[in-house]
Formats: sequence, structure tokens, C-alpha cells
Amino acid sequence: MPHTSDWLAIEIEHSAAGKMFPPVLAVGAESKGVFALTNGSRTWLSRNFGALTEPHAFRNFDQAIMDARTQLEINPKVVASDLHPSYMSTAWAIRSALPRVAVQHHHAHIAACMADNDVTDSVIGVCCDGAGCGTDKASWGCEVLRVSPGAFTRLAHLRYFPLPGADAAASQCWRPALSLMLQAFDGELPQETQSVFASVQEQDIQLATRMIRSRMQCPLTSSLGRLFDAVAFILGICQENTYEGQAACMLQAAAEAAEGQAIPVGIGGTTECVELDFAPALRTLWQRKVEGRSASQLAADFHETIAAMLAGQVLAAAERSGTAKVAMSGGCFMNGLLRRQLRQILSAEGIDVLEHRTIPCTDAGLPVGQAMIGAALISAGNSIAM
Repeated sequence: MPHTSDWLAIEIEHSAAGKMFPPVLAVGAESKGVFALTNGSRTWLSRNFGALTEPHAFRNFDQAIMDARTQLEINPKVVASDLHPSYMSTAWAIRSALPRVAVQHHHAHIAACMADNDVTDSVIGVCCDGAGCGTDKASWGCEVLRVSPGAFTRLAHLRYFPLPGADAAASQCWRPALSLMLQAFDGELPQETQSVFASVQEQDIQLATRMIRSRMQCPLTSSLGRLFDAVAFILGICQENTYEGQAACMLQAAAEAAEGQAIPVGIGGTTECVELDFAPALRTLWQRKVEGRSASQLAADFHETIAAMLAGQVLAAAERSGTAKVAMSGGCFMNGLLRRQLRQILSAEGIDVLEHRTIPCTDAGLPVGQAMIGAALISAGNSIAM
């Protein structure tokens, strides 16, 4: 029988109100092969076995789940997986003999932060990352939610923009940059902005523009991660993500060296769900660039703008709901500057800010949130589909 050190990363003891959880297996997302098991007052989070699209990683992930269930003597009642229908972890869950609950990606992120802080009351959740399948089938990535362990309501999100080339846009920063510039300038790049794309082949720009206009291979997204990539490209700070989060890291490093000035964003949508339009802010950033503001100053402006945008929606949601507690999660909160800025604004307004302490805020911590949601649904007596 294997030792826990062969697969275990974190063991969590839950103490809130003497809460006891039913046995649940959660299998995470896809880019990080991580699973969690919860039972009684404990949750066990596995180490990262790598991207599940890699055959050896998937085999190790599968074996580790069997080893963990045997060693911990846990017989799960359900398996919780991501809402995305094409993830390898979703396929694993479907093939298992267990009833399955499909969990929205950002709901799981916020639930993981709640578990990390041993909180079971409802919170306002701010979830910002690269991508998570939404209930409307779009790719979410910058959301303000009202979250309880077993349910969530979407209160605000970044305005959708198309991603030409889909997954290619996660590495080639010019792709989201082109999409957002076209959105900001009513579908046509002004002559003075075209120099931004001088490093990109003209035929690639033309093809991507046609894709955006026809919505061919252009999934819609509200991803803050891709917005970071776009702004890093436009400011000349990073051309390509050669590793996860490279453009965002470089943008943060540039911003740390300057003082920023927040820029207003557009507000639309409905009273039930606000749409945050970055297009006016992007036009202002561009104008400040033309006027000679440095890349570091513009990166600082961008960070201040995002922090103020998110804080405004949290404060509005807190006032409407009477909830003075906010949880921050998702890979974008690896960015210490953004995290500090948002915490400072909210704390000054009397909001209790929950941050990750032990469980990663990235997809490496996602299964803990999935497990909490699955356990909450069972405890509430909800029927779980096979």
C-alpha cells in the first residue's frame, strides 16, 4: 500500500460549526491533474500530476485516485467534476461508476477559498483567471459572484470579447490584443494603432480579423487573464506566453515600478448582472501611451483600474446583499499587486477579505472547492445525476 506522501499535497481539517462532510471525490479541471477526497471533518488534496492531456500524467492521476481511496478507506458517494464537457477529468468522472455532479469552475474556486478559511456562510466571490466554462457555454474569467457552498449567482462580469484561434490566444498575446483593440475602436484599427502589431505577419492579422468578424473559431470570453496578456502586448512588455502567466508577471513587475491612476470602465448589462466594459479604459490607456506615458506608468494605471473596477462591484453587491465578506480566488490572484490593491480598497470600506492561505488559488486547488460543493449538495438532500 502506498504512503500518503506518494500522492498527498495537503490535508485540511475543517472545524467550522463541527461540520462533517459525506465522502466525495473531486477530480479538478485539466491543465493540472489534481484530485481531492473529503470525508468527515477532513479533506485530502493530491499533488499535481501534470496536464491530463498528457497520457503519462493521466495514467498517474488515475492510479493515484485508486491508491488514495484504498489507503484512506473512502468510498465516495459522488464524483464532482468541472462543467467543461471536454476535459479529461470530466471524461474520467463520466466513466466512473459514481453519480456525478458538474461544478462551475469559478464557483469551485470561491468554494476552495471558503474552505481554506473555514467559512460556511455566504460570501461575495471575486474570481479572476484564464478560463472556466460558464453556464452559458462562454469562457468565463472575470466574475463577481454571490456564493454559498451549494449555489452561486453571477452578479457582474467583464464584457465578452472573441478569442481568435481559441487556445492559441493563451500563448500568442497579439490575438486577444487585436480582439480588444477592435472592440475598443468599433471594429476598425485606427492607423496610429497599427504599429502595435508590427511584429505580427500581416496575413495573420488579416486572417484573425476575419475570424473575429465572422466569429469563426472565436469563442467568447470574459477572461481577465487574456486581458492582462493583451495589455502587456499593447504596451510592448510581452509578446508571448512561453510559460503560464508570463505576460501577467511581466506586467505586474512593470507596474510595481510606478504610481498608477485608475481609469473608469463602462458599465452595462442589467441590474441582476452587470457587464464591465474595458473598451473606454483601453482607449484612454492608448491615448496616455501616445502622450508619452511610460510602459511602467501605463501598467500601473491598468492595475489600479482593474482593482477599482472589481472593488466597485464588490461594494455594490455587499450593499445589496448585506454580506460584508468577500473571497478572492483564481489564477490572476497570484498577482500580489492586484491582490494587495483590491484588499486595501475593500478593507478600508469595512469588508472582510478572505484570501487563500494553504490551498492554491489556481486550478491546483480547484478540487477542494468541487468537493465542498458536492458535499453540500448531498447534505442538502439534492439528487445527483448519473
